[in-house]
Amino acid sequence: MKILLIVLGCTVSFLGEAAAQAVDTSPKFAAPKRVMAGDELLGEKRAYPSPALHDVDGDGHLDILIADLMGSVTVAHGKGTTPMTFGEEKPLLGSDKEPLDFENW
Repeated sequence: MKILLIVLGCTVSFLGEAAAQAVDTSPKFAAPKRVMAGDELLGEKRAYPSPALHDVDGDGHLDILIADLMGSVTVAHGKGTTPMTFGEEKPLLGSDKEPLDFENW
């Protein structure tokens, strides 16, 4: 098997299969890890928990927001440590101080 390699649109060469295998451009991912929120697993027993990092309370530390399929949104506030650690997962409150719930958005 031969592979055509074009570099900067001006150099053309043919590489054998062994050389082509040495140029591995496939993405590499680390094994998934569960995140702790206090003493509990973040998003535990929720349908399709989807996390996002954002400094919700403006203290300079990233917090984790979790939304799920049913529409509830929770937050675990970052403690500002390395590695990152988070406090207990709590409902994210709106301006009316009530938990945000999008009712299966």
